[in-house]
Amino acid sequence: MTFEEIHNLVGTFGGTTHYDAETAMWTCQFGFSECLSQVSNEKYETAVLEAYRKWRGTYFVFGSNLRGYHGAGAALYAFHAYRAVTGVGIGFTGQAYAIPTKDENIQTLPLDVIQTHIEKFVSVSQSNPNNKFILSRVGCGLAGYTNEQIAPLFQGIGKNVIVAKKWEPWYPEHQTWIDK
Repeated sequence: MTFEEIHNLVGTFGGTTHYDAETAMWTCQFGFSECLSQVSNEKYETAVLEAYRKWRGTYFVFGSNLRGYHGAGAALYAFHAYRAVTGVGIGFTGQAYAIPTKDENIQTLPLDVIQTHIEKFVSVSQSNPNNKFILSRVGCGLAGYTNEQIAPLFQGIGKNVIVAKKWEPWYPEHQTWIDK
C-alpha cells in the first residue's frame, strides 16, 4: 500500500498515522491508545483493521453543553480524538458519549439536572456490556463541581466503565485511567 492509501484507511476509522522513513515502520493511533507500533508496510492494512475492531466499541464519556459546542476541556478532546459531532450535546456522538453539564448559553447546569443525564448514562453502560466507556471527571472541570459532588452520582455504572483515577475511592472495583 502507498502512504496515501494507508493514511486514508486509518483516517476512515478516525485514527492518525506516522511513518518512520528510517525504519520503514508505521505507527497508528485511535483515540487514547497507540494500537499499532512498529508495524511493517506489508502487514499494515490487516493490523489497522484489527486494531479498529478492538477500538470501535470504546467510547470516551465527557461533560458537554446542550448546544453541542465542543470547544474546551474534555469536550474539545472528545471532538479531536473521538470525533464528537458539533451540535450533539447529549448521548452518543461520534466515538464518544456526551453528558451535559452546561446549558445552551454555556452556564453550569444545576446538579439535579446533571444527575438526570448521568442516570441515563448509567443505564446505557449497563445495557451495553460489550462496549467500554472511558469516563472523564464529568462536571469537575469547566462546570466547577467537585469530585465529591459528582462521582457518587455515577453509582450503578457497569463494570465496563473505566473511571478516572481520582474517582477510585468511589469505584474501587473498576479499572482506572489517569486523567488531569
